[in-house]
Amino acid sequence: MAEDDIIQYWKDFHRKISDALNCKYLETGVTLEAVKNMVEQNEFLVRNSQVVRTGVATVVTRQKNNIWEVLLGKRCGTFRPGVFALPGGKPDFGESPEDTAKRETFEECGLELGALTQVGWINNYFPNDNQHWCTICYLCKYFTGKPSVKELDKFKNWDWYSFNDLPSPLWKGLDVILKRSHNILKP
Repeated sequence: MAEDDIIQYWKDFHRKISDALNCKYLETGVTLEAVKNMVEQNEFLVRNSQVVRTGVATVVTRQKNNIWEVLLGKRCGTFRPGVFALPGGKPDFGESPEDTAKRETFEECGLELGALTQVGWINNYFPNDNQHWCTICYLCKYFTGKPSVKELDKFKNWDWYSFNDLPSPLWKGLDVILKRSHNILKP
Protein backbone atom coordinates (compact mmCIF):
# COMPACT_ATOMS: atom_id res chain seq x y z
CA MET A 1 0.00 0.00 0.00
CA ALA A 2 1.45 3.37 -1.00
CA GLU A 3 2.04 6.06 1.62
CA ASP A 4 -0.63 8.31 0.05
CA ASP A 5 -3.14 5.43 0.29
CA ILE A 6 -2.30 4.91 3.95
CA ILE A 7 -2.73 8.61 4.69
CA GLN A 8 -6.06 8.63 2.87
CA TYR A 9 -7.17 5.53 4.79
CA TRP A 10 -6.50 7.22 8.12
CA LYS A 11 -8.14 10.46 7.00
CA ASP A 12 -11.24 8.49 5.98
CA PHE A 13 -11.12 6.55 9.24
CA HIS A 14 -10.78 9.80 11.23
CA ARG A 15 -13.74 11.29 9.34
CA LYS A 16 -15.90 8.22 10.00
CA ILE A 17 -15.13 8.32 13.70
CA SER A 18 -15.84 12.03 13.75
CA ASP A 19 -19.17 11.49 11.98
CA ALA A 20 -20.09 8.58 14.25
CA LEU A 21 -19.38 10.56 17.41
CA ASN A 22 -20.98 13.78 16.08
CA CYS A 23 -17.57 15.44 16.33
CA LYS A 24 -17.88 15.81 20.13
CA TYR A 25 -14.91 13.57 20.90
CA LEU A 26 -12.64 14.85 18.15
CA GLU A 27 -13.44 18.50 18.84
CA THR A 28 -11.56 18.07 22.11
CA GLY A 29 -8.28 18.16 20.19
CA VAL A 30 -7.69 14.48 19.46
CA THR A 31 -5.40 14.32 16.43
CA LEU A 32 -5.34 11.93 13.53
CA GLU A 33 -2.10 10.50 14.92
CA ALA A 34 -3.73 9.87 18.31
CA VAL A 35 -6.65 8.01 16.68
CA LYS A 36 -4.20 5.96 14.61
CA ASN A 37 -2.25 5.06 17.77
CA MET A 38 -5.44 4.01 19.60
CA VAL A 39 -6.45 1.72 16.71
CA GLU A 40 -2.94 0.21 16.49
CA GLN A 41 -2.88 -0.39 20.26
CA ASN A 42 -6.28 -2.07 20.09
CA GLU A 43 -5.16 -4.29 17.20
CA PHE A 44 -1.97 -5.16 19.10
CA LEU A 45 -3.95 -6.11 22.21
CA VAL A 46 -6.33 -8.29 20.21
CA ARG A 47 -3.44 -10.01 18.38
CA ASN A 48 -1.49 -10.58 21.58
CA SER A 49 -4.30 -11.45 23.96
CA GLN A 50 -4.37 -14.90 25.45
CA VAL A 51 -7.99 -15.58 24.61
CA VAL A 52 -9.37 -18.79 23.19
CA ARG A 53 -11.43 -17.79 20.19
CA THR A 54 -14.47 -19.56 18.79
CA GLY A 55 -14.67 -20.42 15.13
CA VAL A 56 -17.15 -22.24 12.90
CA ALA A 57 -16.36 -24.25 9.75
CA THR A 58 -18.46 -26.22 7.29
CA VAL A 59 -17.71 -29.45 5.46
CA VAL A 60 -19.65 -28.74 2.25
CA THR A 61 -20.09 -31.93 0.23
CA ARG A 62 -21.48 -33.15 -3.06
CA GLN A 63 -21.83 -36.56 -4.66
CA LYS A 64 -20.42 -36.90 -8.17
CA ASN A 65 -20.46 -40.25 -9.99
CA ASN A 66 -21.29 -41.96 -6.66
CA ILE A 67 -18.17 -40.47 -5.05
CA TRP A 68 -18.47 -37.99 -2.19
CA GLU A 69 -16.39 -34.84 -2.56
CA VAL A 70 -15.60 -32.00 -0.16
CA LEU A 71 -15.12 -28.31 -0.94
CA LEU A 72 -11.72 -26.98 0.17
CA GLY A 73 -10.13 -23.61 -0.34
CA LYS A 74 -6.42 -22.92 -0.73
CA ARG A 75 -5.57 -20.10 1.66
CA CYS A 76 -3.53 -17.06 0.74
CA GLY A 77 -2.66 -13.90 2.63
CA THR A 78 -0.81 -13.76 5.93
CA PHE A 79 -2.50 -16.49 8.00
CA ARG A 80 -1.65 -20.04 6.92
CA PRO A 81 -1.03 -19.37 3.20
CA GLY A 82 -1.00 -22.48 1.02
CA VAL A 83 -3.00 -24.54 3.53
CA PHE A 84 -6.29 -26.13 2.44
CA ALA A 85 -9.23 -25.22 4.64
CA LEU A 86 -13.00 -25.28 4.95
CA PRO A 87 -15.17 -22.19 4.62
CA GLY A 88 -15.67 -20.67 8.05
CA GLY A 89 -14.92 -17.90 10.47
CA LYS A 90 -15.92 -16.13 13.67
CA PRO A 91 -19.48 -15.70 14.92
CA ASP A 92 -20.83 -12.19 15.11
CA PHE A 93 -22.01 -11.13 18.54
CA GLY A 94 -25.31 -12.91 19.29
CA GLU A 95 -25.12 -15.12 16.19
CA SER A 96 -25.69 -18.88 16.46
CA PRO A 97 -22.97 -21.26 15.21
CA GLU A 98 -25.34 -22.56 12.51
CA ASP A 99 -26.04 -19.04 11.26
CA THR A 100 -22.30 -18.31 11.34
CA ALA A 101 -21.63 -21.39 9.19
CA LYS A 102 -24.20 -20.28 6.63
CA ARG A 103 -23.07 -16.64 6.59
CA GLU A 104 -19.34 -17.40 6.38
CA THR A 105 -19.81 -19.98 3.62
CA PHE A 106 -21.83 -17.50 1.61
CA GLU A 107 -19.34 -14.67 2.22
CA GLU A 108 -16.30 -16.79 1.34
CA CYS A 109 -17.51 -18.90 -1.57
CA GLY A 110 -21.03 -17.79 -2.53
CA LEU A 111 -22.93 -20.94 -1.54
CA GLU A 112 -26.28 -20.92 0.26
CA LEU A 113 -26.40 -23.86 2.65
CA GLY A 114 -29.28 -26.14 3.54
CA ALA A 115 -29.51 -28.34 6.63
CA LEU A 116 -26.41 -28.69 8.82
CA THR A 117 -25.24 -31.55 11.04
CA GLN A 118 -22.64 -30.93 13.71
CA VAL A 119 -19.70 -33.31 13.24
CA GLY A 120 -17.32 -32.22 15.97
CA TRP A 121 -14.80 -29.53 16.71
CA ILE A 122 -11.14 -28.75 16.16
CA ASN A 123 -8.82 -27.42 18.85
CA ASN A 124 -6.05 -25.39 17.17
CA TYR A 125 -3.21 -23.67 18.98
CA PHE A 126 -0.82 -21.60 16.88
CA PRO A 127 1.90 -20.48 19.31
CA ASN A 128 3.88 -18.56 16.67
CA ASP A 129 0.80 -16.46 15.91
CA ASN A 130 -0.34 -16.32 19.56
CA GLN A 131 -3.73 -17.70 18.57
CA HIS A 132 -5.88 -20.47 20.03
CA TRP A 133 -9.10 -21.47 18.29
CA CYS A 134 -11.85 -23.96 19.12
CA THR A 135 -13.79 -24.45 15.90
CA ILE A 136 -17.23 -26.07 15.73
CA CYS A 137 -17.58 -28.06 12.51
CA TYR A 138 -20.74 -28.79 10.54
CA LEU A 139 -21.52 -31.10 7.63
CA CYS A 140 -23.71 -29.89 4.77
CA LYS A 141 -24.97 -32.10 1.94
CA TYR A 142 -27.44 -29.63 0.41
CA PHE A 143 -26.58 -26.21 -0.98
CA THR A 144 -27.31 -23.92 -3.90
CA GLY A 145 -24.86 -21.99 -6.02
CA LYS A 146 -21.47 -22.59 -7.54
CA PRO A 147 -18.35 -22.02 -5.42
CA SER A 148 -16.24 -19.00 -6.31
CA VAL A 149 -13.65 -16.94 -4.48
CA LYS A 150 -15.38 -14.01 -2.76
CA GLU A 151 -12.60 -12.99 -0.37
CA LEU A 152 -9.51 -12.60 -2.52
CA ASP A 153 -7.36 -11.69 0.48
CA LYS A 154 -8.06 -15.05 2.20
CA PHE A 155 -8.46 -17.69 -0.50
CA LYS A 156 -6.76 -18.41 -3.81
CA ASN A 157 -9.37 -20.88 -5.05
CA TRP A 158 -12.14 -23.33 -4.09
CA ASP A 159 -12.13 -26.86 -5.51
CA TRP A 160 -13.85 -30.20 -4.98
CA TYR A 161 -11.75 -33.11 -3.70
CA SER A 162 -12.60 -36.76 -3.19
CA PHE A 163 -12.41 -37.78 0.45
CA ASN A 164 -9.99 -40.48 -0.75
CA ASP A 165 -7.67 -38.02 -2.53
CA LEU A 166 -7.31 -34.92 -0.35
CA PRO A 167 -4.77 -32.17 -1.06
CA SER A 168 -1.92 -31.28 1.25
CA PRO A 169 -1.30 -29.55 3.55
CA LEU A 170 -4.65 -29.57 5.30
CA TRP A 171 -5.64 -27.20 8.08
CA LYS A 172 -4.45 -28.61 11.40
CA GLY A 173 -6.95 -31.16 12.76
CA LEU A 174 -9.08 -31.16 9.63
CA ASP A 175 -8.20 -34.76 8.75
CA VAL A 176 -10.21 -36.07 11.72
CA ILE A 177 -13.28 -33.97 10.87
CA LEU A 178 -13.14 -35.02 7.21
CA LYS A 179 -12.84 -38.70 8.13
CA ARG A 180 -15.80 -38.40 10.51
CA SER A 181 -17.84 -36.57 7.84
CA HIS A 182 -17.00 -39.18 5.21
CA ASN A 183 -18.10 -41.97 7.56
CA ILE A 184 -21.47 -40.23 8.04
CA LEU A 185 -21.91 -39.96 4.27
CA LYS A 186 -21.09 -43.59 3.47
CA PRO A 187 -24.14 -45.85 2.96
